[in-house]
Amino acid sequence: MEADEATIEDLFQSKIVYEVPRYQRQYVWDEKSQWEPLWQDVKDIAERLIDGAEEKDGEYTFDEEIVPHFMGAVVIKRKDKISARSAPTRIVVDGQQRLTTILLMMKAMSNVLDGVGQIEHADILRELTHNTHYRVQDSDAVKLRPTGIGYNSFRSLMNPDEEHDTIDSASDRLDKCCQFYEDKIMEWFISHEDDLDLSAHALRSAVAEKLQVARITLAVNDNEHEIFESLNARGISLTEFDKSKNHMLHHALKEIGEQDEFYGKYLERFDSETWWSERYSQPGFVGVGNRSNALTWYWITVMKRSMVKQEEVYQHIRQYIENKNDIINIAESFYKYADAFEELEKQLEDYTKLGSYHHRRSVLKIGQFAPMFMALYVRLRGRKGIFTNCMQIFDNYLMRRMMYSRSANGFRSLIPRLLIAIDDLDDIRYAPHALIDQFMSLNSVSNKWPTDEEISNRMLNSWFPKNGVARLVLEEVERLILPTGAAYRHAPRDLTLEHIMPEDWEDNWHLHNRASSRDRQRRLTSISSIGNFTLLRKAMNSTLSNSSYERKLEYFKLDNLELNKHLVTEYPDVWNEDTIRERGEWILSKVFEIWPHGDALKQKFKIK
Repeated sequence: MEADEATIEDLFQSKIVYEVPRYQRQYVWDEKSQWEPLWQDVKDIAERLIDGAEEKDGEYTFDEEIVPHFMGAVVIKRKDKISARSAPTRIVVDGQQRLTTILLMMKAMSNVLDGVGQIEHADILRELTHNTHYRVQDSDAVKLRPTGIGYNSFRSLMNPDEEHDTIDSASDRLDKCCQFYEDKIMEWFISHEDDLDLSAHALRSAVAEKLQVARITLAVNDNEHEIFESLNARGISLTEFDKSKNHMLHHALKEIGEQDEFYGKYLERFDSETWWSERYSQPGFVGVGNRSNALTWYWITVMKRSMVKQEEVYQHIRQYIENKNDIINIAESFYKYADAFEELEKQLEDYTKLGSYHHRRSVLKIGQFAPMFMALYVRLRGRKGIFTNCMQIFDNYLMRRMMYSRSANGFRSLIPRLLIAIDDLDDIRYAPHALIDQFMSLNSVSNKWPTDEEISNRMLNSWFPKNGVARLVLEEVERLILPTGAAYRHAPRDLTLEHIMPEDWEDNWHLHNRASSRDRQRRLTSISSIGNFTLLRKAMNSTLSNSSYERKLEYFKLDNLELNKHLVTEYPDVWNEDTIRERGEWILSKVFEIWPHGDALKQKFKIK
């Protein structure tokens, strides 16, 4: 390894090509965080050069004491195999964001210099960006050769005569970068039009001679992946996925002697498909919230069969790779789990069984079991019926828990034991039974699988569930009681949850004259029980919401939901604490039919 200080001129004045490997990150610098601050630094240096400039015989000299601006490190590695017609080539291990931006800035600057008649200074910059006076392959004309995803427009930006390649989001960012610098540089020259020659000389010198990097040059046999990892804290920090990807590539080179094909087969999808870089939001998932990072966390959780801390994902993956020493199988596993993650995330919230389960988890904002769902999906590929049964068990457990308690705490701690139970099965057909056994064995307050009696005691009294639970319960009851040949098959998901006896009941729902404090308490308890809730297609206005039961019945008669037809038919005269409990018990009989407890589920999934 060699290390020295280098200006931009030092880096680019020779015949050379810097090659950015295919597996490097996309171009991610932007105007606010990098382009504008870099331009301010360059502009400030140019202003100071102008202030200290001296002119003699038409030539300008600048104050040598002006301190260069340090841009960080650039790590490069000598390439051992190049053709006789190729320019000397260096692999860019770290620093491609800086080098790409500098070349685009110099290209923008040469364009503007041509436009203001400063051809000589523009040509000097072109000597730095292009191998202009050498016989080299066409691919070596530009001194930076990015080969990965997101650089489709780079060559055509540097060589305007070339046909523009296909644009993607990252390529568009390159276009915007070049245009940003052209606009800023033109604006700067307009403000310095009194002496364009001095201004051109100062600005060119600011970029070429006063921007400085720490150049670290690796020998052919040096391990660039370990050095890259040690330097990742600079600039835009690497994510746990970025570091894990880098370590996989390191082991690919170590174990199978190549990494380009390995990257293309197993890892390129996460850079080329923008879906993976989009924000991922689930309870408990923090940090850099995109899908590739969520996948990485979930995958190592399954592999280790333990809950890994998000900030320690890479350390666990590195250890796992080192211990296994089988990078192909590891990469194939990672790829399979990526497929599972993507298919589960893209599951429609339709009215199929899986769609309904997904809808309820989405409403309740419960994502803690995602690693478990992925593990089941991978193991049960080709056995959709068994997978659907497993998801029904999770839906059953989650809904019963949410009917019983507002809290989802304690769910994630179940994942290791559930993973172990599934992994230890000799016959995967018994996966539903293994899950039921695990849930039935839970006995703590925070995670037990509530019995029918426990749920009844909770829902028939003062019941204050998590937002959305009551609506989900009644939606499914409505679906269950729909008669054959009904005009619709499922309760719409935009219905309004309403209290039948209102929370403000004093004006129109009088208690009898001799009512005691106990009677009053019974009423308050009844108002918030499941029997007093219904669904409506349109929310009652505030006036009707507090009106008498007689008046509300007229409203219910206009609504064709089965829940409200049942109200009108079964309770046409009176609505009080007794009828509320009676209807609540009727609703619960349907709830336990929809979400039965363990023994009933086990019988349902009995293997013949």
